[in-house]
Amino acid sequence: MTAYGNSCSPGSEKNIKITATGDCLKSGLYELFAGFRQIDNFTNAAGEIVSISRDENFLAANAIILNKFSSGHFRKLEIHPDTIIFDNTICSRSNAQCYRSDFTFPVLSYSQTHENLLGFTGRYKHLFPAGSLLYPAKSPVQDSAVQKALFNEFEKALSLFRDHYFDGIRAFRGRGLGLTPSGDDFIAGVLYGTHCLEAIKREDFSGIRNKTFEIAKGKNLFSNNMLQMALEARYFKRLKDFLLALFYPGTTNPEQAFRQLIATGHTSGADLLAGFFAVVLANVGEQNPITFTKIWYFCKNLRNEKYINIIRELF
Repeated sequence: MTAYGNSCSPGSEKNIKITATGDCLKSGLYELFAGFRQIDNFTNAAGEIVSISRDENFLAANAIILNKFSSGHFRKLEIHPDTIIFDNTICSRSNAQCYRSDFTFPVLSYSQTHENLLGFTGRYKHLFPAGSLLYPAKSPVQDSAVQKALFNEFEKALSLFRDHYFDGIRAFRGRGLGLTPSGDDFIAGVLYGTHCLEAIKREDFSGIRNKTFEIAKGKNLFSNNMLQMALEARYFKRLKDFLLALFYPGTTNPEQAFRQLIATGHTSGADLLAGFFAVVLANVGEQNPITFTKIWYFCKNLRNEKYINIIRELF
């Protein structure tokens, strides 16, 4: 196969260039699965998703960023180690930036981690979007019976985490509306949070993480791919930027990074972050690697200064 620099071979889109790719693009044939205004998603026979966009905010382990983008223009992708074929147009990957989806948590004590997370919630709780699991004290849509019913289900799921972690995962699985339901976003955040706990506790939580993934995955391809990335500790750019701001102060603007993350999906970014905060905060000072005896205080009353102080006393 002939390479053509970083521009594409003669074809329908001569000026298309690959500007960046994720570090977990699997070779093979992909067909258009779902297209949106800023991003198209392609899937292979195994149900694995690859996305293309022009916006670098969509960088992820399984993403391709182009210099120009028109939703629905390409119907097929064929990924090779050195080239990517968009329909019949061949593009070289040789000069494309490779986005690294890994993240290394710093060496922190429980108390430092606890202070970092609660300090963040104190500074930015006014930005927590109503209707997300970061702000569960307010029903998402007050005049919607469907939303109220879903919210009640989330409350039940959260309460299960106190003593029955895996039952809680089952209760969250597939709950909610949207491309990736809020319950699945929350579980993805829990999976990412266990990687953080591993770095803090120097313990292997892979058994718990693998069982969580097996319980959580279902028929939603978007959710399954998101959960797989969380299982493998592959962080999409908006989440990675936020974690850099949170754990490495001064590297990036924390409010901007947070706003970018919660702008992901309708409430997906916020719901994912709720799961991350919940599993890490609930674990501080506990013997069991995954116990949630204090999570309800955190999730139910996060916007209330009184309860923030109670949480501080509990920890």
